[in-house]
Amino acid sequence: MDINISKYHPTETFSRNGVDCFVCKIRNRLIKKTPEELVRQAFIEYLIVEKNIPLDRIEIEFPLTRVKKGDKKRADILVYGGNDNEKVV
Repeated sequence: MDINISKYHPTETFSRNGVDCFVCKIRNRLIKKTPEELVRQAFIEYLIVEKNIPLDRIEIEFPLTRVKKGDKKRADILVYGGNDNEKVV
């Protein structure tokens, strides 16, 4: 699957204590501008605009301990499926 997310990169930045930040639509707060966060925010925007995923169906940095006991990893972006029991990672 080929996705061009560059058109979804956040264009509005803010400065907090001299550090450039984005507003994360999912976390509803300022997040430090990093290359990783640029990709994450662009992909979130892609999901919202192109795939019509509602904000309340997306989680960021989801701890996998909620899926498998003892797993210390996390999913960068988790999208819940059509019903409450279905999850798509």
